[in-house]
Order: sequence, then structure tokens, then C-alpha cells
Amino acid sequence: MLKNKRKIPLKDGEIIPISFNYHFVRIFGENSNIDIIEYFISDYYDIPIEEVVGNVEILSRDLPQDSRGEKSKQIDLLLKLGKRKINIEISNSNSKGRKERDLVYLAKIHGQQLRYKDNYENIGYSWQIRLNNEDEKEGKFIRTYYLTSDDEERDIYSEKFRIDDINLACAQNIEYNETNEKRVRWCRIIAANSRNEIVKELGDKLMNKESREKLIKEVEKNSRDEEVYDIYEKYSTFEMEKQSEIYEAIQKNTEEVT
Repeated sequence: MLKNKRKIPLKDGEIIPISFNYHFVRIFGENSNIDIIEYFISDYYDIPIEEVVGNVEILSRDLPQDSRGEKSKQIDLLLKLGKRKINIEISNSNSKGRKERDLVYLAKIHGQQLRYKDNYENIGYSWQIRLNNEDEKEGKFIRTYYLTSDDEERDIYSEKFRIDDINLACAQNIEYNETNEKRVRWCRIIAANSRNEIVKELGDKLMNKESREKLIKEVEKNSRDEEVYDIYEKYSTFEMEKQSEIYEAIQKNTEEVT
């Protein structure tokens, strides 16, 4: 006897945002969607699509352990493009601890760039994109970090180690310009809560028709998947409870002070 499928309580056109990391990995971590990933990388880093197509490889999300007792570390997405390794992390917290964790992950990735007997000058690029989903509508849209000097010139020590911290909420308030349009559109798509928002931002500016249709289909399919929705629902409940506890703690401290 077939088990009755649970009805997913989403309104017509409503979707689970791609910014929910499990959903993000289901789309961007699949080889069947490599064309979507290629377009994203091309648009974000402004690399000609001809140089990207057929050259992106999805690597294991499991970072090697330094010792037997060390817990395994799993990242959201790791790509290889030529001599570049690109780590993409979905972050629902911009806390100092989360930033440090992502920094450790990128440092591990960078250390693996050097193969046995290689010259250090030949070490590849290690880039990280932090898609910060914390609600911060004020502030800068993208901050790019390198290792730099502390003088006025801010000389870059090495361009091979780079972190781009993206404020997804901020992307909602930015007007397009020639240099940021595609980046803004992608960030709005990743943060979108409805099919219509994704269709609007895709327009005819991003990807080809086939890849645009595939992305929409994947998002709708995953949003109606019981496993994806159950994880999303549990996460959302946890986040609401956490925010409620924080609010109550703030209220209590305020009352005690007054």
C-alpha cells in the first residue's frame, strides 16, 4: 500500500528560499545542475562564460581530518575552476564565531592546494563566498577581504586567499548598475520566497532559457519535497524559538536595569 504524501503547507507560488542551506546544496551541489553553477560563477566573478563552461568541478564537501580524534567538517559547497578552489557557505548568522569557523574552513582548503613537492609559488587560489542570510538591511552589500598591510596603502599580501562576505538582505534595497546588476539579481534569487520573485530577477539577463527553466523547476520540486520541507520546518521552528529566547532575555535585562 502506497503511503499518502503529506501536503506541504506552502501557498501557491511560495517556495523554500535557496538561502536555506539544505536547499542550496540540493541545487548547487548536483552535477546535473552544473550549468546553473557555471553561470553563477561566471556572473559573480565576471569571468567569461566560455572560460567556465566544462571547467567547473564539484568537489567533496568533507574536509580531511587532521587527527583521528577530530570531528569531521562538512562545508556547503566546494568547486574547482582551473587553479581556483571556490568555497560557498550559506550563513544564517554573522557572529564572530561563525566567521571564524568559515575562516578555518577556507584555511584548510588553501592548505590542500599545495601538492607534495610543489613549489609554494604554484599554490592555487582559494576563494570563499559567504552568503550571509542574517537580516541586516543596512550596511554594505559585499565586502571583499584579502590579507593586507595595516598602513594607508593597504597593500595586498596575496590575492590567492579571498573572502567575499555578502549581505543578502541588503541586496533587496540596491539599485542595479552596470557592475553589480548580475550579482544583485543572483542574490535576490537566492533569497527569494516566491516563484514570481525568481522569474522577475532571472528575466532574460541571467543564463540561457534552458538553464532558467531548470532552476525554476528545481526550486519548485524541492519546495514540494517532504524531506526538504521537514528539515526547513524544524530549522524555522528552532530559529523562532531562539529569537524568542533572545528577545525575552533582552526584555528581562531591560526591566532589571530600569
